[in-house]
Amino acid sequence: MAGIGLLKIVAWRDRNHKTNKDADDIAFILQNYLEIHRDGSLEHFEAVYTDDHTIVKGGATLLGIHINQLLKDYPESKQSLKEILVTEVEQQEESKLINQILETHKVLSYDEVLNSIENINNQITI
Repeated sequence: MAGIGLLKIVAWRDRNHKTNKDADDIAFILQNYLEIHRDGSLEHFEAVYTDDHTIVKGGATLLGIHINQLLKDYPESKQSLKEILVTEVEQQEESKLINQILETHKVLSYDEVLNSIENINNQITI
């Protein structure tokens, strides 16, 4: 599923001006990733289950860990992914990714989505 998350982030970069479907899929992945990988999350307990833990933020952290492992031999791809994520984090309330996620998943809060994108980015090491 980490590969699908990675694919959706890159696809969002390429298609966000046409559709918000990739952002919708990213939100769905964030909302469900931790539950799908609950047993495996214990291996990364301290990173995933922080003091301000939520299912979405914990899932984002675990997704970032898994993407980092998936791309371990591809530093250029990691750098490209980080550029997408950092750009969206830096835009904060003007982030198209965050706004498209919030449009399609009204139960999520701005802070939770922003923190989730930061969590994914923070787990990807070059």
